[in-house]
Amino acid sequence: MKKGMILALALFAMVACNNNDNTQNVADNESPVTRADKVEANGNALDTIATSEALGEMSMQYLDSHLGETPSQNNLLETEPLNTRLKVILGDRLNEFKEVMKQGDPLKKDQVYYTMSTSGNKSAFLIVDPKTNVIQATMIGPNGREDFPANNGRAALHVPTSVNERMSKGTGKR
Repeated sequence: MKKGMILALALFAMVACNNNDNTQNVADNESPVTRADKVEANGNALDTIATSEALGEMSMQYLDSHLGETPSQNNLLETEPLNTRLKVILGDRLNEFKEVMKQGDPLKKDQVYYTMSTSGNKSAFLIVDPKTNVIQATMIGPNGREDFPANNGRAALHVPTSVNERMSKGTGKR
């Protein structure tokens, strides 16, 4: 009983110390610096849902001129504003996503722009809605499916049938 009580108190003390990080070294009349403040100070985009808010009204309809191109042709994934938007939603997973997309299918349009790829035991999908300027990247691998950004209750994007079929197969080859 005593050991359990001591363990509980020790855990409580550790949690209390960790929660103090946000206000440590902050004077009474100052606001704590948040992660968003740090990101903004570094000049990085803050758009975590990757809508047109981050880049003004920069339309994704420019992708019409890239229809039929694979992601590796003309560095499609490096074009702007797509490249910046991918950096925002994928963060440190950007290079992994681009690596999987190297052998991607040509960019197509079925209400949304989309391309998909399989490399080894991973698949990747990119969907861009030109009407709302919302983009979504998805990776499927040994640890399951990950959507970027995570769907946090926002309206789902139209997913073309061929993308749904490939997603349901996971990392199945073309």
